[in-house]
Amino acid sequence: MNLDPLNKRTDEEIEKVLRQAGLEALLTKKPEKPKKLDEELDIKEDLGDGTGIYFRLNDGEGLSAGEKQLICICRAVLRGNKIVLMDEATANIDIKTEQKI
Repeated sequence: MNLDPLNKRTDEEIEKVLRQAGLEALLTKKPEKPKKLDEELDIKEDLGDGTGIYFRLNDGEGLSAGEKQLICICRAVLRGNKIVLMDEATANIDIKTEQKI
């Protein structure tokens, strides 16, 4: 939902971009609670089993500032925009990850 809100990309494409960004650890996270629909946000789509790309990131809770920025970059890559403007997109990313980008 966060990376591909319009549901235009396959699960494999999303996983590939996360791996390229060095965020493969997110694919191994499991939900603490059983799957349920978020009534507050009125989300009705299938949430999968809550693991892998279906793991719910509650407002970036539990992510570092650098990981949040990488998620935004992944979203831009998946959208396939011809032009992307980023202001200090790597400001909170460590040097090793910045070189990878």
